Amino acid sequence: MNHERHERYEQHENKEIAPEHKAQLINYLRATGMKLGLLVNFGSYPKAEITRMAL
Repeated sequence: MNHERHERYEQHENKEIAPEHKAQLINYLRATGMKLGLLVNFGSYPKAEITRMAL
């Protein structure tokens, strides 16, 4: 889901963010020319895990 032209957001519900999720976000950023991306994992207890990645 895109909120702005320069950011990409990915939402997951797993126990932790896996390396393949990070790789997928990097591929999206490269393919779209965006510079900033966020991975949000709602499956980690007790609070959401957020990973910010930039090219």
